[in-house]
Amino acid sequence: MNSKISFFSIIIILVFLLFINLGKFLDVTEEPIKSDIIVCLGGGYGGRISKAIDLYSNSYSNSNKMILTGYNKNWKEIEDRRIKVLKKYNISMNNIIFEKEIKSTRNEIVFIKKYMIQHGYKKAIIVTDRPHSKRVSALLNILTIGNDKHLSFSIIGSEVKWWDSAKYYENKTSFLYAIHEFTKLSYTYIAYGFLEKIGILEYIKKPIAPIFNFIRNNIDKYIYCLLYTSDAADE
Repeated sequence: MNSKISFFSIIIILVFLLFINLGKFLDVTEEPIKSDIIVCLGGGYGGRISKAIDLYSNSYSNSNKMILTGYNKNWKEIEDRRIKVLKKYNISMNNIIFEKEIKSTRNEIVFIKKYMIQHGYKKAIIVTDRPHSKRVSALLNILTIGNDKHLSFSIIGSEVKWWDSAKYYENKTSFLYAIHEFTKLSYTYIAYGFLEKIGILEYIKKPIAPIFNFIRNNIDKYIYCLLYTSDAADE
């Protein structure tokens, strides 16, 4: 009986420690260093492109180019909002590589690595939201594209008011974002770190994909609405 109580006590303590430190666990962003190219990942709510432009304007891209992946728009918009911001700052679109058909972080990482190898780049800055950085780092390590060992990456966080890695649980937006990311990170390790490597991921994904996508899309929409209808949206 005592051994069972001790076991559950240890589990409770571990869960509590994980909860308290989840923000710091998810946030693995670092200081920027000059690189061959800057990449602004799709998604996010304005902070990513703002940070990417700041780095670009301060000559952190040696090639003077920036990659935009994914497609960021409001439901009532047609043009990607990031393009509007770039135009506002008079950044030439000739220096922007816009890959809007990519729909997932996994495919973004695959595209980035292939693009770098194709163009002889060795270093890249990847701009994303801070709680998203752990999953980006995990995918960079898990996904191997040919001989990519010479590639290096700096993951830089968007500067948003609602994120505090030490006290993420005190803000509704950052709390939901962190829980959402932890769930996706767990899926990343299981799906891409294990199931895909042994060749059975596609067989498992087919029957559960509609359910998984429905849940994911609704959570994404909820967080999106929360950010745009609360004070937390101010960046």
